[in-house]
Amino acid sequence: MLGETGTGKTRTAKLIHSLSPRKNAPFIAVNCAGLAGSLIESELCGYEKGAFTGAISSKQGKFEAANGGTLFLDEIGELEPNIQAKLLTVVEEKSITRVGANASRPINVRIIYATHRDLSVVREDFRYRITAHSIHLKPLRERVEGVIPLSQKFVQDFAKRSGVCIKADPRDLKLLTSWLWRGNIRELRNFVEKVCLDAIFTASEGGKATALS
Repeated sequence: MLGETGTGKTRTAKLIHSLSPRKNAPFIAVNCAGLAGSLIESELCGYEKGAFTGAISSKQGKFEAANGGTLFLDEIGELEPNIQAKLLTVVEEKSITRVGANASRPINVRIIYATHRDLSVVREDFRYRITAHSIHLKPLRERVEGVIPLSQKFVQDFAKRSGVCIKADPRDLKLLTSWLWRGNIRELRNFVEKVCLDAIFTASEGGKATALS
């Protein structure tokens, strides 16, 4: 899955999972950019007791945790080539070996990969494997028609969470379509939620809770 930061890659992966026969099994998401290189293998494949300093007990990795379900690997472009090679082995052999173990463990996992980077950063053999079925999520500036419905949903979601009745003026929502939204859906959501908070603050001082007006 390809798309700029904030285009909804995680949400799309969850949707794919929820519409599949695996929907009742685990959905596990891993942000590869948030893991130190030395920890990625043990995080994904798990480790045995005594495998390294601090490994006081065995621990299953994300592959085992997602067994039967879906493992979403976000920002795979940040993985080192040697980790990409190990991932390729896991995909082809459908098994993992915990760090510090000798025996492999079979897994049944659907893997969804995502990155905001050009796939040239991914080693060639791994790239061929993961691009068999690719989805490209357009940035919000290229699908302006989605800005208003998304904004309305974010207002509704905020109102539901806060328990405060908040409405958005359609004329004001239309103004949002002229912004570039470099941060895509994430930026739009954060903006709408900030405006909603401001609306609640205004209402607490005797005003009316009307967002985006």
